[in-house]
Amino acid sequence: METTRVLLGSVGVAHLIVVVMNFYLPARIELGANLAKVSPMVRQMTIVHHVYIVGVILVFAGLCFSFAPDLAGGSALGRAGAAAMSLFWLARIPIQLFYYDRGTRRRHPAIDAGFLVLVAYMAAVLGIAALGALRPGGAL
Repeated sequence: METTRVLLGSVGVAHLIVVVMNFYLPARIELGANLAKVSPMVRQMTIVHHVYIVGVILVFAGLCFSFAPDLAGGSALGRAGAAAMSLFWLARIPIQLFYYDRGTRRRHPAIDAGFLVLVAYMAAVLGIAALGALRPGGAL
């Protein structure tokens, strides 16, 4: 049980790192200057979506900290939640690799690589938890 709490707690911390990065990265990619060029509605929708996603990531962190035993297979709902979070992060990997602007990624290689590692870690631990392998006696 302790391993479960440590691993899912580390995923909770990783979520908080992503939240903090979302306050730092907009300046690095000149989000304000770029949004100034679009219509007010597009700018407002982008900001609202950004805030909502950061809020969802905070909820994910809270779930990892507060419901680790459930996420690790203690309940069907917990495993479903772990699977959903794992898929959320797993989907982020091809988006970053194949959709995001390569020039921007090349200008910020440490951030790019760091995000990939963080996202892959969260997807992996949450995926393993969804399979029930983190609960005591659980096995793949």
